[in-house]
Amino acid sequence: MTCALPGCRNPATEAGEMCAACGHWLRSATTRLTADDIRARDEYVQRAYQQQRSKR
Repeated sequence: MTCALPGCRNPATEAGEMCAACGHWLRSATTRLTADDIRARDEYVQRAYQQQRSKR
């Protein structure tokens, strides 16, 4: 599993959790992201990054 924050690729202990580097910056949510939610969110972010890079 990777960190639940978009763009962060650091390992996390389980789906929906933040990595140690990001975790101290944010409060925990009352609901957790599922692995499918994280994949869907990251897919959108990766497409946005690819578009930005292709315009350079």
